[in-house]
Amino acid sequence: MAKTFEKKEKEKMKKNIVFYSIAFFLVGAATFVTVNKEKIFQKKEKTYDSVEMVAHAAALIKTKYVDEVKPARVFDGALLKMGEYLDFLSSYLSKAESEKLRNIKKMGYTGVKFVKQYGFPIVTNVLPSLKDKVKKGDIIKVVNGKSTFNIPYAVVKYMLTNLPGKEINVVFMRGEERKRIKLKLKVLSDNYVIKRENGWTVVTPLFLNSEKTIEKLLSEIKRDKKIIVDLRAFYYISNQTVFKVVKYFIRKPVNITFDLNSGAKSIRIKPVNYLNYNKLILITDYQTMEEAELFAYIAKKSGVKIVGGKTPGECGLMYTINYKDGTKFMVLTGVINELYKKGIEPDLKLKSKEIKKFLINPEKYLNGQKEKTKNK
Repeated sequence: MAKTFEKKEKEKMKKNIVFYSIAFFLVGAATFVTVNKEKIFQKKEKTYDSVEMVAHAAALIKTKYVDEVKPARVFDGALLKMGEYLDFLSSYLSKAESEKLRNIKKMGYTGVKFVKQYGFPIVTNVLPSLKDKVKKGDIIKVVNGKSTFNIPYAVVKYMLTNLPGKEINVVFMRGEERKRIKLKLKVLSDNYVIKRENGWTVVTPLFLNSEKTIEKLLSEIKRDKKIIVDLRAFYYISNQTVFKVVKYFIRKPVNITFDLNSGAKSIRIKPVNYLNYNKLILITDYQTMEEAELFAYIAKKSGVKIVGGKTPGECGLMYTINYKDGTKFMVLTGVINELYKKGIEPDLKLKSKEIKKFLINPEKYLNGQKEKTKNK
């Protein structure tokens, strides 16, 4: 009787291994073919071994685990960990997170900015209205009951967005004190903000995610002579959008080289003489990352001055696979070696408080820098 039961269990396990082997192979093969066709038959045996390992683990969970587990959850878990293993930017997004990515402009925004350190998101900046609740340096531990430890930056960003008017429950650490708060979400209704003061035009881009938005912004600042672009608040655009926008803010062609798995890829950005500025300055800091950092890098290579703080070096080309169930797998496919993990050094270093003063009277700081250069 025991032998019969054991035999049935083995047969069951074999069937599950075959099922998961085929399933994982199909998913893995589809991903592998899409991302890297020319290398599909290289190191074939190692790939099959890896697929078999995952299949065995999935089959073991299916047949032996104390609770019933849905196969889809096992796949989700495997893909999530794959993304986390790679780097800061690559990640696997659930259907809900992918939906937020598509509708990010319509979603509510908490007003909290952060960077990722030691596995957790660390608050770097908050809206003035939230300063009694959240402070710079607070460690975000849990969002709506979900731990943020080792969760990709993009996923935490989407965890901190939701439908406007809703509240998000956040648990964070301040020193040794554990705090629980509720953050009410607002919608950033403007795609960008333009302020004119003391002869300077300060442009703060937020969402430049459509051709119409870009055209509208450019038309509004076309005749301005002195322009400051504040890149600390760039929230979401794509790499392609960067190339479409930055060409209006440079005066000479720029060549940039991305290092890809398949080799180097060079891109040449040619200027479009539409804006009539005679002075252009960019503001950056440790929150200027991803596409905003790429914008700053291209502009600086063309000779545009940068003021503020060093950027984090978190920028690259992304490739996205959209699955039928609505989930996404985003992989970092290319980086600029002189930028990645090194960041951009500003021409004039200023702290946050100094940047506020700089925006009131830029000439004072710029003239001060010229004096220092002359004295040297």
